[in-house]
Amino acid sequence: MRTARDFRETEEVTIESYREIIRNPQFLSGVLTARGGLSNAFRRGAPRGTVLFFSSTNEQLARALKQEYGAGIMPVGEKSNQITFGEVATARILELTRDRLLVPLRELSEDE
Repeated sequence: MRTARDFRETEEVTIESYREIIRNPQFLSGVLTARGGLSNAFRRGAPRGTVLFFSSTNEQLARALKQEYGAGIMPVGEKSNQITFGEVATARILELTRDRLLVPLRELSEDE
């Protein structure tokens, strides 16, 4: 398995470079453990749902995750992005990673 460091010295990292690795539960677990979190999604007239988010300066990784799982990407500051997954994508990703996360997830209460 290659990591981002493997690309730095030899070639440009592209969205295609991440296609296979972002399907790997161990890789996703590492990204989420290091930079991710859960939040309640608030929508008028709808029950609260849980969404997954993380921050990264790696734009190619963010775009690859958007293509694979469906996510919103919002710039934060000059170099970073916040990547937010909707409820369906969050459920899919948590199903893949739940047993591999270093910090176990818990259900969010209504007031969190």
